[in-house]
Amino acid sequence: MKRIAAIVLPDVACELARERKLVDGRRPFAVIVDDTVEGELDTKAILDAVDAHAGRYGVRPGQSAAQACAYVSGLRIARLSKKEVLSALGGVAEIALAFGTTAALTLERGDLLGARYPMGAGAGPFDTVWLDVSGCSRLVGGEDVLCAELIEKVRELGHRARVAIAGGPRLARALARWKVGSDLIVPSAPAQAARELGELPIAALPLERETLSWFGKLGILRIDDLARLDRKRLAHRLDDRDILALIEGRDDVPLCPYQAPRCIVESSELDAAIDGREPLLFVLRGLSARAVARLDARGEACGRVTLTLAHDRGVVALENRNERLALGDETRFELVPPIVLSRQEELMRTLTAKLERLDLPAPIVAVTLMLDELTTRSHTQFSIGHKQTADPDALPTLLVELGAWLGTERVGVLQLQESHRPEARSHLVAPALPLAEKKTTPVNRIALPEPTRLLPRPITIGAIERGALVTSAHEAFGTDLFIVEGLRSSARIDRVEWWTTSPVCRDYARAWLRSGLDELAEAWMFVDRSTGQSFLHGWFD
Repeated sequence: MKRIAAIVLPDVACELARERKLVDGRRPFAVIVDDTVEGELDTKAILDAVDAHAGRYGVRPGQSAAQACAYVSGLRIARLSKKEVLSALGGVAEIALAFGTTAALTLERGDLLGARYPMGAGAGPFDTVWLDVSGCSRLVGGEDVLCAELIEKVRELGHRARVAIAGGPRLARALARWKVGSDLIVPSAPAQAARELGELPIAALPLERETLSWFGKLGILRIDDLARLDRKRLAHRLDDRDILALIEGRDDVPLCPYQAPRCIVESSELDAAIDGREPLLFVLRGLSARAVARLDARGEACGRVTLTLAHDRGVVALENRNERLALGDETRFELVPPIVLSRQEELMRTLTAKLERLDLPAPIVAVTLMLDELTTRSHTQFSIGHKQTADPDALPTLLVELGAWLGTERVGVLQLQESHRPEARSHLVAPALPLAEKKTTPVNRIALPEPTRLLPRPITIGAIERGALVTSAHEAFGTDLFIVEGLRSSARIDRVEWWTTSPVCRDYARAWLRSGLDELAEAWMFVDRSTGQSFLHGWFD
């Protein structure tokens, strides 16, 4: 049977207004959800959400701004865009997808987009996330356990939620919004669903305000009272013919699947500016926990991390005026780790290693964390043949930390290349690349006695002959003097990469060098036959 879970966030608009510092949480306030968030507030605008403090004074959703201000003098009215509310609901939908097959913010017939629920709570029509859990509850131990898991996951995102499960989306939403108590699981049988729905007020139905007012004048306050009326006389009073079926416990409205965005953004605006690495890391732990929870629900990992730190504009302006600091209002940097990230520990190690070397030019007032370049997460197959002694996640975490410290271009694995030049036979590539899938053809290379340590760039030296004094000058090692104790020719490469403007022609030799009273060192040298200049190319151990 079809089973739909309705996750209702009754305080989502108020929670977002507090989070975005649009209101003072200690004073009564109300919220209007509308696309127009700029300009002067219309006194006839309808309130969508009211906090508990204002509710104690008699302010209710559905009142106009003028009516609400008559109850509470100096009532603060915040305005949120629909995009902000739907973005918060989208984060809940991503978390919910870990427990079901399809999540939705709207229904296919669109009855949520224009209607308001003046006697309800939350943000009008924008307070519900639906999840199709048909056949999924047994995976977590039952529908009651599933409801508790969803409530806990939503609480971790900073929202209060009520979850109900029924045979249809509108049935589940009505129960989650209006039913008193914690037993919010209704069987799919229409008779039992109609019995549970009949105890709710008629405001639980998606009716227009005028229709609700007309029924109230007739003394029809509960859905059970409405169900006793003659269907033929009732049909022409209802705007939606499906409401008659809903009263009888039948709800066949399909869901509109939610499409998650291809990047995850978590932000936080701070109550007070912070200055220092430890307070910043504390904020990042919360942001990273929410971002990784969304990654886990998707079963994905990220390949790029972007951190944006918004600075205190007053401090920035003061520093610029004194000509000691010239910067913008924010600091932004991107991290491309050598492997894709899917765990909070890996993400925090990457950010910590980067922030340890970052000098904050001004106090921070807002932090934004974005995870981009999402890809499917790979899972490690557990071994049952022998006892595993090493953590399979230890090496990826170490690579991430080294990439943040040294730079991603210096962390990787060596991959063989098709080249006769010794310094070009291997190339550093990202360890996330599946090297086993890359098919390479065998190359007939020259059998040279290659050293164990090959210099990244050959060092210029003097003439190569037995008994000669060899001088090597290098910016990193300084100037060294060696005496050639022995010399033996090794191999010759002639006109390698002839199609380029400078083909390689070299004569290689193994040389035994002595520096002072030290022991002999075996070196690998070559003479460039085109210029006659000698080079030190590596060392034998």
